[in-house]
Amino acid sequence: MAYGNSNTQSGSNQTFPLSKTIISNQQAKDILADTFKEVAISEEKFDSKKIKGIYNDLFYQIPKKGKKSHTSIIEQSTDYVFPEINENYEDAIDSLTDEIVELSKSSSILSTPIISPQHPVYDNGTLIQEGDVQGNFALDPNSPIWFIQQGMKRKLDIHSRGYYIRALRQSQGENVYNSKGSYKPLVESPYFRYLDDDDLNTIDDGTPITTGNDFNINPVLKIDQEYIYSDIDLELLCKGKERFYKFKQGEVGYVAQQFYEDPMNIEGGYWYVDPEGYCEIEVWQEIPPSHPFYSQLGGFSWTSVKWKGGTKKTVNFSRDEKYYGHSTGPKGITDPLDTEFYTDSTADLGKFYATDVPAGFLGNYRNLPKHYIWKWWGEKNLFPGIRYVKPGSRITYTMKSPWNADGRVVYPGSHWLNGYIDGSTANAPDQYRTLDSYYKYDSGYGTRMIHRDCYGPLDDLGCFGRLNQSNSTQRVMNDPNDRYYQKTVSAKYTHGIWPARYDVTTSGKVYGQPILKKGGDYVVFIGAYSTGAGLYDNNIFYNLDTGGFHKILNKDLDNEIKGYKRDSKALFNWIRKDGDVNSSTPGIRVNNPTLYFPGLKGAGLNFENSDMDSFPATGFLGSIFSSWIALTQYLNDFNGGDGKDNPFNPQSSGNNYKLEQDIADNIDMG
Repeated sequence: MAYGNSNTQSGSNQTFPLSKTIISNQQAKDILADTFKEVAISEEKFDSKKIKGIYNDLFYQIPKKGKKSHTSIIEQSTDYVFPEINENYEDAIDSLTDEIVELSKSSSILSTPIISPQHPVYDNGTLIQEGDVQGNFALDPNSPIWFIQQGMKRKLDIHSRGYYIRALRQSQGENVYNSKGSYKPLVESPYFRYLDDDDLNTIDDGTPITTGNDFNINPVLKIDQEYIYSDIDLELLCKGKERFYKFKQGEVGYVAQQFYEDPMNIEGGYWYVDPEGYCEIEVWQEIPPSHPFYSQLGGFSWTSVKWKGGTKKTVNFSRDEKYYGHSTGPKGITDPLDTEFYTDSTADLGKFYATDVPAGFLGNYRNLPKHYIWKWWGEKNLFPGIRYVKPGSRITYTMKSPWNADGRVVYPGSHWLNGYIDGSTANAPDQYRTLDSYYKYDSGYGTRMIHRDCYGPLDDLGCFGRLNQSNSTQRVMNDPNDRYYQKTVSAKYTHGIWPARYDVTTSGKVYGQPILKKGGDYVVFIGAYSTGAGLYDNNIFYNLDTGGFHKILNKDLDNEIKGYKRDSKALFNWIRKDGDVNSSTPGIRVNNPTLYFPGLKGAGLNFENSDMDSFPATGFLGSIFSSWIALTQYLNDFNGGDGKDNPFNPQSSGNNYKLEQDIADNIDMG
């Protein structure tokens, strides 16, 4: 319904009508339906710069904690950039949960009312040992002896068991000495008997007796059963977890995901070993041991073992021949008690074709090519007791038992148990350096390559030589066969008039040197020499673009070398006299301000016949004693002289602080 309301209000000599019209909802709907034909869309677009501006404007309005806070932004970003952190936390929680379960079991036992249970066959107070029951002798005189207490067998400490046996026999009223005062052998005691391994395995294991105080434990705690059979003890070292970092869009090296991508192809990403990652295996044991050894559930128990990178775990399982029944090499040895069972191997032993992809790979798993993996575990391998290794777990093992007759471990040393072969072996040359640092490649000259753009987990730890060099400079460094990666070069020049002609050879390092420019070409300073009392000074530069040399007089350096400021008529100047190499004041310590790359720490500058040379040589005598000069330069460079290290590199520590020693050791002094 609509209605009108009209009034007048006077002011001065004018009258103003006031009115309003009210319409119903339906009328409004009909009017608006014909009025709006389209929705106007703002043409304003938001790029990263605008988003950053909005964030800066709202920075102090965002709360520190709570929902939609700085804290939640950091957590969300961290989860996106470093997903492996949360995975490591989850593995750590699982590991701690297992420990809590074990502690709960112990607590439950301790809270149980004290009783004195009995074994249904063997009385408490009996001493037992594995042996031949009919012949009444021990199969191994040094095998363990147990004392039955509260229905469980308790192992006696090997070092004190003679005293403990005598004390236990006397505590039950036995006279352990005969009429002549001689000690009665244990086999003559009414409280001792031999049992075979099957009977021994029917008695639960209780807390071992290692000290006198252990006799007073009440109740005796049940421990994990130590079945009587020949066993293997392996000490496993977790090297970390193999992961894959996929470059994100916008990062150098990004390649769109392929449907059938090769998981071992580092194009578009790289493999690395996360040292904080967790390894995980499952160990199976028969209860009790029997023949044959199969991975079926009936009569088996399994334990999941999870441990952090850089730490060790020890596992134990059977090594009896009846559980194997196969050979490992051409000699056909089937007895794992034989040393040659572990050493009689072919080149392919342990090399296993696998399509399992280590944790972290983001691609499609179908129709993937097969790749080599070490696998010394599982059916028909050395260790059938290890039934499962979680993909990505990178593990080595050291055998702690069995022992040879001469008292040494059967197969000593550290060996691979599981992990992708990364080319460190000749067995898989096609996988060379798959798990090396993506940013740790050598050039064609054997020198470490220099990178600027690094991403992912290896950003801080694996990126070598990142010193904010320009794009054009980095393009030089991206080529592993570029001239900048050479260790040294030499240039020879002939001077004088026959018969007084002589040659001068100037040698210097290339790799790691500060990069300058001559015209439009990149160059490095090699060294300098004089042909006569400092009057004709020749500075030698190596051209990285052409591979040639430039010989430039001191008086021409200002015009030839970009940014150079001449400060001496006799020497090439690295440092200005009004500056200090150790000064923190910008702009005064480096004579040449146009350094396209400041060079690497540990490389040392080429300084022969420069202002940093403590003993510059001049003229004809300098060429005659060039070998002595080279020795002086070497001693000065590596034994505390002016040129010991590069003063222009702003990184006083970090990934390019020191070059690999073999590079420094092989510098050619010419």
